[in-house]
Amino acid sequence: MFYNKKEFISFVEKGKGAEAYHKIAKTGAKDEVYVWFEGEEGVERMWVKITKGNKKKGQGVLINQPIRLTDLAFGYFLHFKQCPNSKIVIATNIFEGSFCTCCGDPMDDVSAEIRREGIKAIAEREAQVTNRRTH
Repeated sequence: MFYNKKEFISFVEKGKGAEAYHKIAKTGAKDEVYVWFEGEEGVERMWVKITKGNKKKGQGVLINQPIRLTDLAFGYFLHFKQCPNSKIVIATNIFEGSFCTCCGDPMDDVSAEIRREGIKAIAEREAQVTNRRTH
């Protein structure tokens, strides 16, 4: 697995996706869940801020900017659930638009939210990665 600290992107070799998913999923904040998305362009795993529910089933807002799945975007609202056999959390219903990462309400201007939450999330993840490497 290759990890790009600057952009928080992991590239995983084919066939190792589930293994990498479970490893990364353990690193999230208590109000975030690592969700498995599938689309015509392939598979991508991204962080979702939970607005209702828990890490096994609920709803939230996408807090990553997708690289591969270009029909998705930061701020989209979605429902998610954990698959009972694999324990992988998958996206179910996805709603286009800009939604608040605090409550999931629709937003008219997402640019301020991206700046505020995106910069905060990147800084928090960078601190978490640094802390894990020093322990």
